[in-house]
Amino acid sequence: MLVFITDRLMKQSVQKSFKMLDMIPISMGIADGKMFNMGGSTITTNNFRSSWGGNNLFGMIYHVPDNQFYLRKLDAFYNCSLSALYRNHTKDNNHRAQIEVIPILPKSLDSLSRHTYELNNPIKAWAWMANIDLPSVSRRINRDCNRVRPGCNVEAVKEAFQFLK
Repeated sequence: MLVFITDRLMKQSVQKSFKMLDMIPISMGIADGKMFNMGGSTITTNNFRSSWGGNNLFGMIYHVPDNQFYLRKLDAFYNCSLSALYRNHTKDNNHRAQIEVIPILPKSLDSLSRHTYELNNPIKAWAWMANIDLPSVSRRINRDCNRVRPGCNVEAVKEAFQFLK
């Protein structure tokens, strides 16, 4: 099973603290969506459209071996109840959805920053997107002080890129 991660969970130290050591990095990837500041972290959404900011999310595609066990752990990390209730609850912070991700093969961080990398065929992967129907999330997205981030968590991408080599 493939999952697409765009936030601090790409860092090896965070994976170790949550005992997610069996996540095998496959490739970097691009998906449609936006990234916003949410307190000290970021949230991503794929169904919020606005004229400002980029529309691409950069992240890492991981292979997760044991479907149910790791899906439950990832759902708990992202405050999603899909694995427990078999549906996305209206009060969840994030909803798990299967999205289309394009794997990319950058040769270096410099080629990634200059957008000179190879694109592969799109694949389906699980991703956790913010529930924009939740009042606290929609309030943060619509306020001017929570600007759109540049589509990637730079520190996490740098650290995750080292494991692809």
